[in-house]
Amino acid sequence: MEQAQIVLETGTQLVVAKAGDEPSDAVPGTVADHSGNLLTVVLERKLELVRPGILMNVRSSNCDFIGWGLVETVQHQPDGFAIVLSIDRWEDVSQQRSVRVRVPLRVALAYQTDGASGETKRTIGSLIDASLTGMRIRMRSPLPKDASVHATIYLKSDSVIELLGKVTRIIAGSEASEGGFEVGVSFVRFQTGYNELVALAWPHETEPPAEAKQPDVQSEAPAENADAQTEAA
Repeated sequence: MEQAQIVLETGTQLVVAKAGDEPSDAVPGTVADHSGNLLTVVLERKLELVRPGILMNVRSSNCDFIGWGLVETVQHQPDGFAIVLSIDRWEDVSQQRSVRVRVPLRVALAYQTDGASGETKRTIGSLIDASLTGMRIRMRSPLPKDASVHATIYLKSDSVIELLGKVTRIIAGSEASEGGFEVGVSFVRFQTGYNELVALAWPHETEPPAEAKQPDVQSEAPAENADAQTEAA
């Protein structure tokens, strides 16, 4: 997604949360000032464990954009609790290639490590949201950027979605938040469960969009005969 240029007016309503937190942990707030990359937000209530250096995200009340930035200062004001954020980037959610749906499911990933051994490393994470083209996963440890991964999404129906993907970005998270990193994975090839993904990511339409056409399906999975090392998530 291309970086958006967002300028917020005083009084704009936002929702603020620590990176990696659940949506229910977010706190409503109001923009007090937005100058350059510094954004001051007065919150309705105090966010726990927020201190300088913690990564935060801010969303518009209608979720059409999201911003990421580090806490610069924490302020106690007569009208509430305020934080000053140094915003690193904005994303225009309305320009996403696909509608993203929040789906808290377990994901297992396998990827090849660098080096002559070519070891297969395995880890697990929690799915934050998914679309027809990619997904975001919360993990304690980041994956290598641009790494090819084999991903298994465990659905509540006891079925699975298996696919090959590519790590497109890693967002450093807060050490005080559950799950220290958000990892973006773009879909490359599906092995099983593509129809389940369409039903998951496009649940409110009788017909999925044109981009939901079945891609080439590869039946062969990455080699599993290499020694595996499991990371705790």
